[in-house]
Amino acid sequence: MANGNIETLYNGTTVAGYKVRWRELGKRRGKTFGPKEKALAERYLTEVRTRSSKRRGRVAPKPVAPVQISLTLEEFYALSYQPIMHTSKRKGQTRSASDLDSKTGIWKKWVQPNLGSKALNAITAADIEALYKLITYRDWENDPTVPASWKTGEATAKKASVLLNDIFGRAIVAAKITSNPASAAVIHLPAQGEVDIDLLPQLATFTDKQVALLIANTPDHYKPLVRTLSLLAIRIGEAAALRVQDIDLDRKIMHIRASLSRKSRKQQNGVGAVRKEPKTKASRRSIEIPDVLIDDLRRLMHGQSPTTALFRGSRGGLLNAGNFRRREWLDARIAAGINHAFTPHDLRHYCASRMLADGVNPQMVCDLLGHAHVGITLKIYRHAMNTEVAGAATYWNAKTDRLAS
Repeated sequence: MANGNIETLYNGTTVAGYKVRWRELGKRRGKTFGPKEKALAERYLTEVRTRSSKRRGRVAPKPVAPVQISLTLEEFYALSYQPIMHTSKRKGQTRSASDLDSKTGIWKKWVQPNLGSKALNAITAADIEALYKLITYRDWENDPTVPASWKTGEATAKKASVLLNDIFGRAIVAAKITSNPASAAVIHLPAQGEVDIDLLPQLATFTDKQVALLIANTPDHYKPLVRTLSLLAIRIGEAAALRVQDIDLDRKIMHIRASLSRKSRKQQNGVGAVRKEPKTKASRRSIEIPDVLIDDLRRLMHGQSPTTALFRGSRGGLLNAGNFRRREWLDARIAAGINHAFTPHDLRHYCASRMLADGVNPQMVCDLLGHAHVGITLKIYRHAMNTEVAGAATYWNAKTDRLAS
């Protein structure tokens, strides 16, 4: 037991896992591995023995066949990073569940398949930049009509950069490597004006008639929600987070202060919905409410406390965007004869495209959408541009007959 051993765990006659046992600083310690992680358990035991020998001030005995111990990125993630990834580098703080979910998704979809099998100390900045390139090219690389210089996925690449810097930073602390290759890797993006936007595919959007048919076929309980999404271009997560106190009917102002995120109950410790900050700082905004929505909002607010959700599910609880999309939204779309697989988020695109096509100032549309800067709006809705007209609420007030049904 002095040098440690591996115990095979059984569930009946089936191998349920492996447990490394050893004694360190006078205490018995152990670490459990899954049924398919015997190799990881053996490697971990070797590290424990090496660490134990150095602590006692003597050199560890050489193995029969000398092998250089070099963990792969995947092994380091499973052994050392994953157990502590919920902790923050700031003392006494932990990461949010949504942050953990985001990091896990980036790891499983991008980092693990492309870098997981590489030795931790053999990964270079060039390897990481190749991963960033793969992420940013993923939407366009097979489309011959799109210029090679057009890149997407910048936000995803930045999230991968944060994750990799965190992993390699902790690997340095654990003395597995001596330098962080992710700190030298750069996400390459095209210069402004480099892209020929006329060659890019146009964004599919609703027509006025389709939106009117969609609202007409939506259950009465959800009609105000669909009208609000189509007229104010808010995200459905922002709509789900709205409370009665966020609406000022006297001033005709709607305050977007939060977003409701639904993750798996396992990752949220039993809580299915999480109220969090909007997507970006610019997403925290105040929107002028057009007259056509006032009666809808007044009915929703009648007799409710200030902290009650504005848009609620059919049973009175928090709006579950996933359930709404799979049930009432899908039924309404089919009943309206709309074959394109539009989602509630496409009402946001409809609103922005329609306003720009009719000449609303792009900066005003940018503020309505909550984009960080007008360049994002111009890039997404480039084909809908027109000359300048009046503001958003004025625009919709002049067109109340379009969606009043």
